[in-house]
Amino acid sequence: MFDHIMLNLISNAFQYSDPNKPVMIHVYRIEDDVKIRVTNWGVVIKPDEMEHIFREFWRSPEAMQRVYRGTGLGLPIVKSIVDTMGGSIDVKSDETNGTSFTVSIPVK
Repeated sequence: MFDHIMLNLISNAFQYSDPNKPVMIHVYRIEDDVKIRVTNWGVVIKPDEMEHIFREFWRSPEAMQRVYRGTGLGLPIVKSIVDTMGGSIDVKSDETNGTSFTVSIPVK
C-alpha cells in the first residue's frame, strides 16, 4: 500500500509539473508518524477545486489539458489507502510554493 501511495503521488507530480521545474520528495519521521511530502511546480489546484480532488473520476480542466490520459481515480485511491492506514493527507497549492501533498501515516 505504501508503494502505491508513493507511485501515484510521484507520477502525478512529474506529469503535472512544468518542464525544468523540480519535483521534491521528502520522507521523514515526526514522533509516531511517517510523513511523505511530494511537491511540484506546475498546475495549481484552485481553492474551489480542493473539495473535489479526492472524488472518484474528477479531474480539473487544467489537468485534462496538460495530461490527456487519466481516470481521476489515483488520488481517491491514495486517500482511501491513507485512511485505511489511520493516516491523513493534506494538500496545499499556489503559484509561489507549488503544489504539495503531505501524507502522514502512524508508525505502529
